[in-house]
Amino acid sequence: MDILSILLIDITLYVSFVLGRNCRTNSFHQHTQENFDPVKFQGRWYAMSTNNYWIRSYFVPKNVQLEFNALQDGRISVQASGSFFGSFCDYVAGSGKIVNKEKPAVFDVSFETNYSLAKKVHTYWVLSTDYESYAVVFTCWNTLEDGTCDPEESYIWTFTRSLSGHSLSDLAAINDAVPFVCMSPRDFKTFQQDGGCDFNPFNFPNTYGMVFIMSTVFIGFIIFLVFFIYCLTKVSNGGEGPQRKGNVIIFN
Repeated sequence: MDILSILLIDITLYVSFVLGRNCRTNSFHQHTQENFDPVKFQGRWYAMSTNNYWIRSYFVPKNVQLEFNALQDGRISVQASGSFFGSFCDYVAGSGKIVNKEKPAVFDVSFETNYSLAKKVHTYWVLSTDYESYAVVFTCWNTLEDGTCDPEESYIWTFTRSLSGHSLSDLAAINDAVPFVCMSPRDFKTFQQDGGCDFNPFNFPNTYGMVFIMSTVFIGFIIFLVFFIYCLTKVSNGGEGPQRKGNVIIFN
């Protein structure tokens, strides 16, 4: 059997699996980590892959990481960092709560940021984790009228405790968890992790997402400036305007 045949069979099996699933987001709580323990989930997590980069940037995000803390009364806190513009790091803090004590792997979180989409309250599902090595987290930022998630606003992340990445056993567990939210591991894009954007959770340097916003404004300004100079050059080179030679009009 050739590689193409194997690939077609693999895709067919995956499509059949997904078509048999309920892809409405209100059903996803059934597929979260069983007996999830928020206390054991505490600590540092490094993002290894995602289906969508939630910030549309000119650069691939890297060094994305978060610190998760379980507080009293079902409340949680999240501190996140990452580089979305070259080597400049952004730091954002968030807070939330567990929605239902019977489903502790589902919680609502909002971030203290000037990036409007992340500032809203969104629900996050911990689909699978062993607490010591890997975690799979899903969120939907826009639920459609039919109850499914907008593909452009659905996000799934894989996390690890180590910068060395996922082990083979981690990948197997991740591949098992992802289809339950009607997604495919084939869609994953990787994050680079080189140890940058580290932070002290007890002295968190919250930048409120301003690094990304200012970077975007700066790039926009540079593009405008280049276009403006180009237009000035065209005008100055056209000095005398069109001239007629016989029946022909020549533009300078």
